[in-house]
Amino acid sequence: MADIYGQDSGDQQKKALLIVPPDFEPIEIATALSVLAEAGIRVETTSITADVKPINGMTNIQIIPERSLPTVDEPLYNALIITGGEESVWNMVQTPALLSLIELYGHENRIIGANNITPKLLQACNVYRGHVITASWAVRRYLSIYRFVYRKTNVDRLLVTGSSVAYSLEWAFALVARLLSDQLAAELANQWYLRS
Repeated sequence: MADIYGQDSGDQQKKALLIVPPDFEPIEIATALSVLAEAGIRVETTSITADVKPINGMTNIQIIPERSLPTVDEPLYNALIITGGEESVWNMVQTPALLSLIELYGHENRIIGANNITPKLLQACNVYRGHVITASWAVRRYLSIYRFVYRKTNVDRLLVTGSSVAYSLEWAFALVARLLSDQLAAELANQWYLRS
């Protein structure tokens, strides 16, 4: 059964789809994967195309995605997580199938996480218009359909945004809070910061 946000209710494990674009930011991917998995969220990585060839990141780190980009006819995940710097956003904005998928997640009221420059993609898809977001200062002037606040992370209903690669950890905790609970996110944060 779906709750009011279109999310699965009950004790089923939450699932998130993590977009891995060419020229991805390795720290964003690694942080999101690690924190969400530790919280018990099943994260699947996907390319932005119909294949699963190795994808090169900004620092020549390669990731082989678990799956190709889902079509709009496939079942949706609880959350769509979008990472990337400037180069990767240009790759993604020129990928109609990805833009259609982002539009679908917005239309179906799913949680969307967007960090750094990727809120620019959300604007291109007209997703969650009027929400309060944070993002890199580099794209603030392009985000006319949102209300902008500058902070490390921001959660506005179903939209979880982060302002910088430097705050990837805080953004991942905000995703856990939105997908599962504030309490679990706080416990994980305490564990992570104690390890540092």
